[in-house]
Amino acid sequence: MRRSSLVAIIALLLLAVAGGSVATAHGGHGHGRGRGGHEQRQTELRVRASKAEQGGTLQIRVKAHHASRDTVLTAQAVVHFASGDVTVDLAANGHGRCVRAEVPVAVDEALGPITIDVTVTIDGVVQPVVTVSSEVVVPDLDEDDD
Repeated sequence: MRRSSLVAIIALLLLAVAGGSVATAHGGHGHGRGRGGHEQRQTELRVRASKAEQGGTLQIRVKAHHASRDTVLTAQAVVHFASGDVTVDLAANGHGRCVRAEVPVAVDEALGPITIDVTVTIDGVVQPVVTVSSEVVVPDLDEDDD
C-alpha cells in the first residue's frame, strides 16, 4: 500500500510539473485573452484622398482597420475647394469596413492645396473629425501615350 501511494504521488508531481510547463509555454507570453489568443485591437481609422485633377475627380476613402465584420461605418466629407465647399456622403465599398466617394472637380477649379474634413461614425458613435490634405493639379494629358 505504501508503495502504490508513493508511485501515485510521484505520478501526480510529474503531471503537475509537465502540465505547468505546457501552460507556461502557451499562455504567458504577453498574449491577451481575446479571440484566437490575441488581444482585441482597437479600431484604427485610415483616411486618404487622391490628388484632384481639374475636370476629373477627387477620391476619398475611409477604412476601419481591426474592426469586426459587423462594424457599421459611415462617413461624410466636406471638401474645401477655392471655389466653395462640397459635402459628400461616403458609400460602402463591398463591405462595411470601407467607405468611399468620388467628388467631381470643376475644369476651372483653382490649382493648389485643399483640405478635406471627414466625419466618421463607427457603430453609431461619432469620431473626432479627421482633416486630410490634397491638392488640385493639372490633368495628366499624356496618359494614352505609349
